[in-house]
Amino acid sequence: MLPPLINAFELYSVIRMDNLFTDSNDVDYMKEVKDHYNLAQIHWNGDPCSPREYSWKGLTCKYPESNQSKIIAV
Repeated sequence: MLPPLINAFELYSVIRMDNLFTDSNDVDYMKEVKDHYNLAQIHWNGDPCSPREYSWKGLTCKYPESNQSKIIAV
């Protein structure tokens, strides 16, 4: 009998979070747009603008010096 084979490798890394969050009115509006136009194929999950590296595809966000970002273009 042979020992089990290793068939996966996981790597974790630390991602810096700026503690930004998107204006709740913008988030609610984007959810309504997704439902209205039946955009189920677009995977919009989590905060639309934060973290910056993982913002929703198709959105442009404005990052002011405060902790609240705004969606400025779709």
